[in-house]
Amino acid sequence: MTFLSEIDLNRAAEIFASIPCRRELAILEIAEEVSDATGIPMAVLVGENRAKHIAHARQLAYYIAHREGFTLPEIGRVFRRDHTTVLHGIRQESIRRGDCE
Repeated sequence: MTFLSEIDLNRAAEIFASIPCRRELAILEIAEEVSDATGIPMAVLVGENRAKHIAHARQLAYYIAHREGFTLPEIGRVFRRDHTTVLHGIRQESIRRGDCE
């Protein structure tokens, strides 16, 4: 019987932490669909660019992911945004769609 050293356990934890969970992969799939539909590359969609058309596409992805039941922090992790930024984006997309006043 072999035992893992402390170093081996720490390295395994690092590797495991770097692998996105299935829920994050599902959000990435939504983002890819929005990317395909809008013609905005994934790297730009999840990047820092704040151009209006890119922000609107990103907010659409937030909106769809949230409607699919994903939490604000889950969505934020995928897009590297704070949950309040995601919430703002969802609200803006809701306004554009006429879902709320």
